[in-house]
Amino acid sequence: MLSPVMTGFCVADTLSRTGAPPAQRAAAAGLWARLTAATRDDLLPPSDPVGDVLVIDFAGFASESFGLDCGARFVSEAVRLGWRNLVGFGCLGGPRYLGVNLADEAGAPAEGVVLELFGRESGDFLGALLEGARIWLYGQAQCHVGMKADSGYLFVLQDGLNTCLYAAHGGTLSIWDSGSRFAVAGQNKVLLGDGVAPAPGLKSIHFGTPNEYAFEYLMSGGENSLHVVMGLAKPDARGELALKPRPYAGKFFMSGAAAGRVLVFDPQGALDPAQYHGNVVHEIAADDWQALIGPFIADEARRRGLPLRVEGDDLVVRLQGQWRRFRYDEAFLQLIPQKVARKLARQGITPPQLEQIVGE
Repeated sequence: MLSPVMTGFCVADTLSRTGAPPAQRAAAAGLWARLTAATRDDLLPPSDPVGDVLVIDFAGFASESFGLDCGARFVSEAVRLGWRNLVGFGCLGGPRYLGVNLADEAGAPAEGVVLELFGRESGDFLGALLEGARIWLYGQAQCHVGMKADSGYLFVLQDGLNTCLYAAHGGTLSIWDSGSRFAVAGQNKVLLGDGVAPAPGLKSIHFGTPNEYAFEYLMSGGENSLHVVMGLAKPDARGELALKPRPYAGKFFMSGAAAGRVLVFDPQGALDPAQYHGNVVHEIAADDWQALIGPFIADEARRRGLPLRVEGDDLVVRLQGQWRRFRYDEAFLQLIPQKVARKLARQGITPPQLEQIVGE
Protein backbone atom coordinates (compact mmCIF):
# COMPACT_ATOMS: atom_id res chain seq x y z
CA MET A 1 0.00 0.00 0.00
CA LEU A 2 1.05 3.58 -0.60
CA SER A 3 1.76 5.08 2.79
CA PRO A 4 2.44 8.66 3.84
CA VAL A 5 5.97 9.11 5.16
CA MET A 6 5.49 12.53 6.73
CA THR A 7 3.02 15.33 7.21
CA GLY A 8 4.08 18.63 5.73
CA PHE A 9 2.98 21.62 3.77
CA CYS A 10 0.87 21.60 0.66
CA VAL A 11 2.69 22.67 -2.45
CA ALA A 12 -0.49 23.49 -4.35
CA ASP A 13 0.35 26.17 -6.85
CA THR A 14 -0.59 29.64 -5.64
CA LEU A 15 1.81 31.38 -7.97
CA SER A 16 -0.79 33.99 -8.78
CA ARG A 17 -0.60 35.16 -5.17
CA THR A 18 3.12 34.84 -4.46
CA GLY A 19 6.34 34.58 -6.42
CA ALA A 20 7.87 31.90 -4.17
CA PRO A 21 8.38 28.42 -5.62
CA PRO A 22 5.80 25.87 -4.42
CA ALA A 23 8.04 23.99 -1.97
CA GLN A 24 8.90 27.22 -0.15
CA ARG A 25 5.29 28.09 0.64
CA ALA A 26 3.32 27.07 3.69
CA ALA A 27 -0.31 26.32 2.97
CA ALA A 28 -2.82 23.83 4.36
CA ALA A 29 -1.25 20.66 5.70
CA GLY A 30 -1.41 17.59 3.48
CA LEU A 31 0.04 14.10 3.37
CA TRP A 32 3.40 13.43 1.76
CA ALA A 33 4.03 10.03 0.18
CA ARG A 34 7.27 8.68 -1.30
CA LEU A 35 7.70 6.08 -4.03
CA THR A 36 10.73 4.58 -5.73
CA ALA A 37 11.22 2.44 -8.81
CA ALA A 38 10.98 -0.64 -6.60
CA THR A 39 7.67 0.45 -5.03
CA ARG A 40 6.07 2.02 -8.11
CA ASP A 41 3.30 -0.60 -8.22
CA ASP A 42 1.98 0.79 -4.91
CA LEU A 43 0.79 3.96 -6.63
CA LEU A 44 -2.76 4.92 -5.57
CA PRO A 45 -4.84 8.09 -6.01
CA PRO A 46 -4.30 10.86 -3.42
CA SER A 47 -6.75 11.36 -0.58
CA ASP A 48 -6.65 15.10 -1.17
CA PRO A 49 -5.44 16.16 -4.63
CA VAL A 50 -5.06 19.77 -3.51
CA GLY A 51 -3.04 19.10 -0.36
CA ASP A 52 -1.25 15.78 -0.82
CA VAL A 53 2.26 15.63 -2.27
CA LEU A 54 3.85 12.71 -4.10
CA VAL A 55 7.64 12.49 -3.79
CA ILE A 56 9.37 10.37 -6.43
CA ASP A 57 12.91 9.05 -6.21
CA PHE A 58 13.89 8.84 -9.89
CA ALA A 59 17.04 6.81 -9.24
CA GLY A 60 16.37 3.41 -10.76
CA PHE A 61 13.63 4.56 -13.16
CA ALA A 62 14.30 3.99 -16.84
CA SER A 63 14.78 7.06 -19.02
CA GLU A 64 12.64 5.54 -21.77
CA SER A 65 10.42 2.45 -21.84
CA PHE A 66 6.81 1.45 -22.52
CA GLY A 67 6.01 0.58 -18.91
CA LEU A 68 5.70 2.37 -15.59
CA ASP A 69 9.40 1.79 -14.97
CA CYS A 70 9.79 4.82 -17.23
CA GLY A 71 10.03 7.95 -15.10
CA ALA A 72 8.01 10.14 -17.45
CA ARG A 73 5.24 7.52 -17.86
CA PHE A 74 5.08 7.09 -14.10
CA VAL A 75 4.57 10.85 -13.62
CA SER A 76 1.85 10.81 -16.29
CA GLU A 77 0.08 7.92 -14.56
CA ALA A 78 0.26 9.69 -11.19
CA VAL A 79 -1.33 12.80 -12.70
CA ARG A 80 -4.03 10.68 -14.37
CA LEU A 81 -4.87 9.21 -10.95
CA GLY A 82 -5.31 12.69 -9.49
CA TRP A 83 -1.94 13.76 -8.10
CA ARG A 84 -1.39 17.48 -8.68
CA ASN A 85 1.63 18.21 -6.48
CA LEU A 86 4.73 16.17 -7.32
CA VAL A 87 8.33 16.47 -6.19
CA GLY A 88 11.09 14.47 -7.89
CA PHE A 89 14.72 14.00 -6.94
CA GLY A 90 17.63 11.89 -8.09
CA CYS A 91 17.69 13.34 -11.61
CA LEU A 92 21.14 12.47 -12.96
CA GLY A 93 20.92 13.13 -16.67
CA GLY A 94 17.43 11.68 -16.86
CA PRO A 95 14.72 10.59 -17.09
CA ARG A 96 13.74 12.10 -20.41
CA TYR A 97 10.30 13.53 -21.26
CA LEU A 98 9.36 14.54 -17.70
CA GLY A 99 6.28 16.73 -17.78
CA VAL A 100 5.04 15.36 -21.10
CA ASN A 101 1.41 14.11 -21.42
CA LEU A 102 0.08 15.34 -18.08
CA ALA A 103 -3.57 14.51 -18.72
CA ASP A 104 -6.46 13.84 -16.38
CA GLU A 105 -8.58 10.69 -16.35
CA ALA A 106 -10.69 12.00 -19.24
CA GLY A 107 -7.61 12.64 -21.38
CA ALA A 108 -7.81 16.43 -21.15
CA PRO A 109 -4.84 18.54 -19.95
CA ALA A 110 -4.81 18.21 -16.15
CA GLU A 111 -5.32 21.46 -14.30
CA GLY A 112 -3.23 22.66 -11.36
CA VAL A 113 -0.24 20.34 -11.83
CA VAL A 114 2.99 21.45 -10.11
CA LEU A 115 6.14 19.40 -10.67
CA GLU A 116 9.34 20.25 -8.79
CA LEU A 117 12.58 18.52 -9.76
CA PHE A 118 15.84 18.30 -7.86
CA GLY A 119 19.09 16.83 -9.08
CA ARG A 120 22.17 17.64 -11.12
CA GLU A 121 20.29 17.68 -14.41
CA SER A 122 17.09 16.36 -15.92
CA GLY A 123 16.75 14.55 -19.22
CA ASP A 124 15.93 15.94 -22.67
CA PHE A 125 12.43 17.14 -23.62
CA LEU A 126 11.54 18.49 -20.18
CA GLY A 127 8.07 19.99 -20.44
CA ALA A 128 7.76 19.26 -24.17
CA LEU A 129 4.18 19.73 -25.41
CA LEU A 130 3.42 21.44 -22.10
CA GLU A 131 -0.27 22.15 -21.55
CA GLY A 132 -0.75 24.26 -18.47
CA ALA A 133 1.44 22.59 -15.84
CA ARG A 134 4.10 24.45 -13.85
CA ILE A 135 7.52 22.82 -13.73
CA TRP A 136 10.35 23.97 -11.48
CA LEU A 137 13.81 22.51 -12.16
CA TYR A 138 16.40 23.32 -9.51
CA GLY A 139 19.33 22.27 -11.61
CA GLN A 140 20.56 22.02 -15.18
CA ALA A 141 18.29 21.30 -18.15
CA GLN A 142 19.29 19.48 -21.31
CA CYS A 143 17.98 19.85 -24.87
CA HIS A 144 14.46 20.57 -26.17
CA VAL A 145 13.04 22.11 -22.97
CA GLY A 146 9.48 23.24 -23.66
CA MET A 147 9.51 22.04 -27.26
CA LYS A 148 6.14 22.84 -28.89
CA ALA A 149 4.78 24.02 -25.54
CA ASP A 150 1.20 25.28 -25.59
CA SER A 151 0.82 26.87 -22.14
CA GLY A 152 2.17 26.68 -18.61
CA TYR A 153 5.36 27.72 -16.84
CA LEU A 154 8.93 26.37 -16.86
CA PHE A 155 11.55 27.53 -14.37
CA VAL A 156 15.15 26.36 -14.89
CA LEU A 157 17.50 27.50 -12.13
CA GLN A 158 20.63 27.06 -14.22
CA ASP A 159 21.06 26.59 -17.98
CA GLY A 160 19.48 24.64 -20.81
CA LEU A 161 21.19 23.10 -23.80
CA ASN A 162 20.13 23.36 -27.43
CA THR A 163 16.74 24.06 -29.07
CA CYS A 164 14.80 25.07 -25.97
CA LEU A 165 11.26 26.29 -26.79
CA TYR A 166 11.62 24.90 -30.31
CA ALA A 167 8.41 25.62 -32.25
CA ALA A 168 6.62 26.56 -29.02
CA HIS A 169 3.51 28.70 -29.31
CA GLY A 170 2.64 29.38 -25.68
CA GLY A 171 3.87 29.24 -22.11
CA THR A 172 6.69 30.96 -20.22
CA LEU A 173 10.30 29.88 -19.70
CA SER A 174 12.68 31.44 -17.17
CA ILE A 175 16.32 30.37 -17.58
CA TRP A 176 19.86 31.68 -17.18
CA ASP A 177 21.80 30.68 -20.30
CA SER A 178 20.74 28.40 -23.14
CA GLY A 179 22.39 26.66 -26.05
CA SER A 180 21.96 27.21 -29.76
CA ARG A 181 18.69 27.81 -31.61
CA PHE A 182 16.57 29.04 -28.74
CA ALA A 183 12.88 29.50 -29.67
CA VAL A 184 13.55 28.66 -33.31
CA ALA A 185 10.29 28.86 -35.27
CA GLY A 186 8.54 29.93 -32.09
CA GLN A 187 4.96 30.90 -32.85
CA ASN A 188 2.44 32.72 -30.74
CA LYS A 189 -1.13 31.65 -30.12
CA VAL A 190 -2.97 34.96 -29.76
CA LEU A 191 -6.41 33.48 -29.03
CA LEU A 192 -7.59 30.33 -27.30
CA GLY A 193 -9.52 27.61 -29.08
CA ASP A 194 -12.78 29.53 -28.86
CA GLY A 195 -11.27 32.22 -31.10
CA VAL A 196 -12.26 34.94 -28.64
CA ALA A 197 -10.44 34.61 -25.31
CA PRO A 198 -6.82 35.92 -25.32
CA ALA A 199 -4.16 33.23 -24.97
CA PRO A 200 -1.39 33.59 -22.35
CA GLY A 201 1.15 34.01 -25.15
CA LEU A 202 4.75 32.86 -25.58
CA LYS A 203 7.23 34.48 -23.20
CA SER A 204 10.80 33.86 -22.12
CA ILE A 205 13.51 35.50 -20.08
CA HIS A 206 17.24 34.80 -20.05
CA PHE A 207 19.04 36.33 -17.11
CA GLY A 208 22.16 35.36 -19.00
CA THR A 209 22.06 34.89 -22.74
CA PRO A 210 21.14 32.38 -25.44
CA ASN A 211 23.78 30.97 -27.76
CA GLU A 212 24.04 31.16 -31.56
CA TYR A 213 20.96 31.40 -33.83
CA ALA A 214 18.69 32.58 -31.00
CA PHE A 215 15.12 33.37 -32.07
CA GLU A 216 15.80 32.19 -35.61
CA TYR A 217 12.63 32.27 -37.77
CA LEU A 218 10.71 33.66 -34.81
CA MET A 219 7.02 34.06 -35.56
CA SER A 220 5.64 34.87 -32.10
CA GLY A 221 3.82 38.11 -32.80
CA GLY A 222 0.99 39.56 -30.79
CA GLU A 223 0.91 41.84 -27.79
CA ASN A 224 1.09 38.87 -25.42
CA SER A 225 4.44 37.72 -26.87
CA LEU A 226 7.59 38.81 -25.03
CA HIS A 227 11.21 37.68 -24.94
CA VAL A 228 13.85 39.30 -22.71
CA VAL A 229 17.63 38.83 -22.67
CA MET A 230 19.36 40.38 -19.65
CA GLY A 231 22.97 39.44 -20.50
CA LEU A 232 24.11 38.98 -16.88
CA ALA A 233 26.93 36.73 -15.70
CA LYS A 234 25.95 34.19 -13.06
CA PRO A 235 26.19 35.39 -9.45
CA ASP A 236 29.67 35.04 -7.96
CA ALA A 237 30.48 33.46 -4.59
CA ARG A 238 29.02 36.52 -2.86
CA GLY A 239 25.90 36.59 -4.98
CA GLU A 240 27.03 39.64 -6.94
CA LEU A 241 25.96 40.17 -10.55
CA ALA A 242 27.94 41.64 -13.44
CA LEU A 243 27.27 42.42 -17.07
CA LYS A 244 28.71 40.07 -19.66
CA PRO A 245 31.03 41.72 -22.23
CA ARG A 246 28.13 41.46 -24.67
CA PRO A 247 24.50 40.59 -23.94
CA TYR A 248 24.68 38.24 -26.94
CA ALA A 249 27.94 36.79 -28.21
CA GLY A 250 26.73 35.05 -31.39
CA LYS A 251 26.66 36.31 -34.95
CA PHE A 252 23.01 35.68 -35.75
CA PHE A 253 20.16 37.01 -33.58
CA MET A 254 16.55 36.83 -34.80
CA SER A 255 17.82 35.67 -38.17
CA GLY A 256 14.89 35.25 -40.56
CA ALA A 257 12.37 36.36 -37.91
CA ALA A 258 8.95 37.24 -39.31
CA ALA A 259 7.22 38.53 -36.16
CA GLY A 260 7.69 38.99 -32.46
CA ARG A 261 9.95 41.14 -30.34
CA VAL A 262 13.01 40.62 -28.18
CA LEU A 263 14.16 43.08 -25.52
CA VAL A 264 17.90 43.14 -24.80
CA PHE A 265 19.34 44.81 -21.71
CA ASP A 266 22.34 46.64 -23.18
CA PRO A 267 23.21 49.71 -21.09
CA GLN A 268 26.76 49.77 -22.47
CA GLY A 269 25.72 49.63 -26.12
CA ALA A 270 27.77 46.49 -26.66
CA LEU A 271 25.38 44.76 -29.07
CA ASP A 272 26.57 45.20 -32.65
CA PRO A 273 23.79 45.98 -35.19
CA ALA A 274 25.41 43.43 -37.49
CA GLN A 275 24.40 40.76 -34.98
CA TYR A 276 20.71 41.47 -35.49
CA HIS A 277 20.81 42.15 -39.23
CA GLY A 278 17.31 42.16 -40.71
CA ASN A 279 15.80 43.61 -37.55
CA VAL A 280 15.52 47.15 -36.22
CA VAL A 281 15.23 48.91 -32.89
CA HIS A 282 11.66 49.86 -32.02
CA GLU A 283 10.55 52.26 -29.33
CA ILE A 284 9.27 50.71 -26.10
CA ALA A 285 5.87 52.11 -25.22
CA ALA A 286 5.61 53.48 -21.69
CA ASP A 287 2.37 51.65 -20.92
CA ASP A 288 3.89 48.40 -22.23
CA TRP A 289 6.82 48.76 -19.82
CA GLN A 290 4.56 49.54 -16.88
CA ALA A 291 1.90 46.89 -17.53
CA LEU A 292 3.89 43.95 -18.91
CA ILE A 293 7.65 44.24 -19.37
CA GLY A 294 8.66 45.75 -16.03
CA PRO A 295 6.47 43.46 -13.89
CA PHE A 296 7.60 40.40 -15.89
CA ILE A 297 11.29 41.12 -15.27
CA ALA A 298 10.73 42.02 -11.62
CA ASP A 299 8.68 38.90 -10.87
CA GLU A 300 11.21 36.54 -12.44
CA ALA A 301 14.14 38.25 -10.67
CA ARG A 302 12.33 37.94 -7.35
CA ARG A 303 11.80 34.22 -7.87
CA ARG A 304 15.57 33.85 -8.17
CA GLY A 305 16.36 36.11 -5.23
CA LEU A 306 18.43 38.43 -7.42
CA PRO A 307 19.42 41.97 -6.37
CA LEU A 308 17.27 43.43 -9.13
CA ARG A 309 13.98 45.30 -8.99
CA VAL A 310 11.84 47.66 -11.05
CA GLU A 311 10.91 51.07 -9.71
CA GLY A 312 8.66 52.98 -12.05
CA ASP A 313 10.56 53.66 -15.28
CA ASP A 314 13.83 52.41 -13.81
CA LEU A 315 15.53 49.05 -13.55
CA VAL A 316 17.57 48.97 -10.34
CA VAL A 317 20.26 46.30 -10.11
CA ARG A 318 23.37 45.72 -8.02
CA LEU A 319 26.34 45.18 -10.32
CA GLN A 320 29.70 44.20 -8.81
CA GLY A 321 28.64 45.49 -5.41
CA GLN A 322 27.23 48.82 -6.60
CA TRP A 323 23.56 49.64 -7.01
CA ARG A 324 22.89 51.05 -10.47
CA ARG A 325 19.76 52.65 -11.87
CA PHE A 326 18.82 52.45 -15.56
CA ARG A 327 15.87 54.04 -17.30
CA TYR A 328 14.13 51.40 -19.41
CA ASP A 329 14.11 53.33 -22.69
CA GLU A 330 17.83 54.09 -22.39
CA ALA A 331 19.09 50.67 -21.31
CA PHE A 332 16.91 48.26 -23.33
CA LEU A 333 16.78 47.63 -27.06
CA GLN A 334 13.48 46.33 -28.37
CA LEU A 335 14.17 44.49 -31.61
CA ILE A 336 11.50 43.70 -34.17
CA PRO A 337 11.79 42.22 -37.68
CA GLN A 338 12.32 44.75 -40.43
CA LYS A 339 9.20 43.61 -42.26
CA VAL A 340 7.13 44.41 -39.17
CA ALA A 341 8.75 47.82 -38.96
CA ARG A 342 7.81 48.54 -42.58
CA LYS A 343 4.21 47.61 -41.83
CA LEU A 344 4.17 49.97 -38.85
CA ALA A 345 5.64 52.70 -41.02
CA ARG A 346 2.86 52.28 -43.58
CA GLN A 347 0.39 52.73 -40.73
CA GLY A 348 2.03 56.02 -39.84
CA ILE A 349 3.87 54.70 -36.78
CA THR A 350 7.38 55.89 -37.50
CA PRO A 351 9.48 56.65 -34.41
CA PRO A 352 13.05 57.85 -35.03
CA GLN A 353 14.44 54.33 -34.82
CA LEU A 354 12.38 53.28 -37.85
CA GLU A 355 13.33 56.13 -40.16
CA GLN A 356 16.33 54.07 -41.25
CA ILE A 357 14.11 51.64 -43.17
CA VAL A 358 11.22 53.73 -44.41
CA GLY A 359 13.03 54.73 -47.59
CA GLU A 360 14.23 51.24 -48.44
